[in-house]
Amino acid sequence: MKSNILWMGAAIVVAGYQVTGGQAAETDNRQLMAVVEQWVELQNTIHQEQTEWKQQRESLQHSLSLLDREQKLLAARIDTAAADMDEHAETQWEEEQLRTSLRRILAEAAEQIPGDSREPAPERLRALFDDTVRAHREHRTLHMDRTRMTSPEGHHIQMQQLRLGTAQAYAVSPDDQFAAHGVWDGEEWLWHWNSDWATPIRTALRIAEGEIAPRWIALPVTLQEAEPPE
Repeated sequence: MKSNILWMGAAIVVAGYQVTGGQAAETDNRQLMAVVEQWVELQNTIHQEQTEWKQQRESLQHSLSLLDREQKLLAARIDTAAADMDEHAETQWEEEQLRTSLRRILAEAAEQIPGDSREPAPERLRALFDDTVRAHREHRTLHMDRTRMTSPEGHHIQMQQLRLGTAQAYAVSPDDQFAAHGVWDGEEWLWHWNSDWATPIRTALRIAEGEIAPRWIALPVTLQEAEPPE
């Protein structure tokens, strides 16, 4: 529309010149028409450039808006990642402090485990556990066997023993002439001899073997005082 108006204006100007001139003016008119055509072309070019620039400006503004939104999203993600890294670093520090404390506690506990200190702590702990389980089973188990024992007078006698775990032990000879009561001191049995115990010990053996029904029996018992913990 704008270019049409320009052409109309140029045509009016040219017509004015044509009316006032003759042969000589025809040359001027051609020159004027050439100038007008150049001017119209220039105006069209300017109009086209302005239209394209407007379109490009709108496209650039849209792109800038998208970039601004992306920048804000990226900044938010960076802040979140930084917070996560700080939290992760704090968690790692707490875990390292916990590991250090556990190592110190385990090292102190390892020094308290009985056994050869040259052996690794897990081996000593396993041996202690096995000994504890074995002692617990021994303490709750009834044992019967035959073994040679030496009397206070130095006689070697074949005795039948009845052991109540590691709490009490009793022994009697086949002819019931010798009898003894034993107490475990942690390393071995300490025996006390008394032939008067032969009958009740023999009865206890027969009950244990299932020969007679259970009944009350008066047997010697020695209770050891437990050592106070260190």
